[in-house]
Amino acid sequence: MRDEQVFFAFALPVFCIGVGFAIHWTKQRNDLRKKRLQVLETALRHPSLDEPTRAEILRVLAEEHVRGNRPLLDRLRPWMGIGHALLITGGWLFFVGGLMAWGYAALNGYSWRSTEPCIVASIVGFVILTLPTAVREGLGRGRKQLSVPR
Repeated sequence: MRDEQVFFAFALPVFCIGVGFAIHWTKQRNDLRKKRLQVLETALRHPSLDEPTRAEILRVLAEEHVRGNRPLLDRLRPWMGIGHALLITGGWLFFVGGLMAWGYAALNGYSWRSTEPCIVASIVGFVILTLPTAVREGLGRGRKQLSVPR
């Protein structure tokens, strides 16, 4: 099999299964929210409901509405630590693995053409390792006021 065929034989089914799980999870979460809202709506329409309880239910509904409309970055913030660790781990594996494979190929007399993927992997790994620091530095410099000495 060629490389492209191997990639599509493994990556495409994994991607499709992941999308299927995401759709199923989203549908379950949406159904649960609908059911909860229906219960609260039924409770609000009940005639014997006193005013403080009605106000509390409306406050809970308003909080859920605000919480549901948060920006995507705020919703992903709890997962960013795991993502950062995976990014650093992947970058380290690419960097060190590429350098080790490059060194092995160079020591055993492989041609220049056969070591190119090793070089590319180590460069990609280095970029992945330094990317979070570069982004953090760039964002930090954008917030600071530049002072010009007189």
